[in-house]
Amino acid sequence: DVSIVLPAGFVEDVLRFTACGVTAYTPLVYKVAAEGRGQQQAQPAREAVTAAAATGTSSSRVKGGWMYERYGVIGVCWSDYRRVGGHDSKRWGYRHGAEDVQLVVGLQKAGILIVRPYSSIIHAFRRNEQASFYERTTI
Repeated sequence: DVSIVLPAGFVEDVLRFTACGVTAYTPLVYKVAAEGRGQQQAQPAREAVTAAAATGTSSSRVKGGWMYERYGVIGVCWSDYRRVGGHDSKRWGYRHGAEDVQLVVGLQKAGILIVRPYSSIIHAFRRNEQASFYERTTI
């Protein structure tokens, strides 16, 4: 269903923007429509998305846009993750859904600042029933 393409230096970004008890890292991710295997189609878009991330704009060369309302990628200290109860596996299980939103809401309620810089992370997806999961779920 989904494919995330992480840039070189991703781990360093997580470490730079995450501070236990203070901040969690949820970078803005560029969502790209993919018809076939997302990883293969997203890789050529790397240069265009990296340029868009530097300016905080959308790329005219890549069909897609920034995921402002969703997260998908979250870097958080294990102690903070445990303090807010982590992902609700009874509600979400191991399927794609709004578990990331629920986790971020929990972190915010616990006083953790959510850091959301633009990134060159690409989220390639195929439109299907799961892609509209956010539209029919209440958290």
